[in-house]
Amino acid sequence: MKSAPNNWTSIKAFLLVVRTGSTLAASRELGVTQPTVARRIDELEHELGLVLFDRDTRGFHLAPQARRLVAEAEQVEAAVQSFGASAAELSDNVTLPIRFSAPISVFSNAIYEILAQFRATYPDTPIEVIPSNRFLDLNAGDGDIALRITSEIKDEELICRKLGALSGGLFASRVYPGPPPSHPDQLKQHKFAIFDGQNVPHALNNWLLGLIEPDQVVTKCSDLGSMVATISKGEVLGPLPRPLGEKNEKLTACLYAPDNLSVPVWLVTSPAAYRRKNVRAFVKLMAKRYPSFGW
Repeated sequence: MKSAPNNWTSIKAFLLVVRTGSTLAASRELGVTQPTVARRIDELEHELGLVLFDRDTRGFHLAPQARRLVAEAEQVEAAVQSFGASAAELSDNVTLPIRFSAPISVFSNAIYEILAQFRATYPDTPIEVIPSNRFLDLNAGDGDIALRITSEIKDEELICRKLGALSGGLFASRVYPGPPPSHPDQLKQHKFAIFDGQNVPHALNNWLLGLIEPDQVVTKCSDLGSMVATISKGEVLGPLPRPLGEKNEKLTACLYAPDNLSVPVWLVTSPAAYRRKNVRAFVKLMAKRYPSFGW
């Protein structure tokens, strides 16, 4: 023997030609062309230094010296099938935990209702909640699924699902001294907070900064929760997604940003995590339920 075969597809072609009696019939089983099957047989014979088939006008006939190889090839086939089955079992392992990350302020009762609904379908899947205002490195294994508020996902390797978009506006506390502005022309006498972080609606920053002077910015907030708290004190005005600002009884809307400045909300996962059945099911459920609750 010249060398051991290094291509399972050639051994598979060998077995199918043995079983069907022709390269044409084998090609139909494999979903490839007849010349492709013939080439694989030729390559296998070259690798082995052995004639596997006698060819004539009636087809391919197993050569006597190759008969003992059939059982060996069938063992390889069984091993490959077992390997695939084991891999599929690992891929569908619903006992592996799902690590779900989202901005801290996003973890509302509605989110936990969705998590509870998922657990009802996959009771054996633990869910690890990771409240974080930074972008976790999913490809490095820091998490499995993340909800992100950003104009674009820059990591092209991630699998992305757009859940919706958040419109925004400028908000004030209900205890804000004096009447809050209701028109862009009234912004000159006020002070503002803007965002300075990763998982935040930077488009609202840009909109607001286009309406005011740089020296009117007196506070920077790293996340949505700190922006809500800062505005609530009544000392500054600040931008927020409308669902978050409008549902807060301590805040009132001053101005609304144009609709074309809405910030996309994404659900992202790594390719490795997405191969798992329970992760795909989680993504599907979140994509279905998220638009109905917002914040």
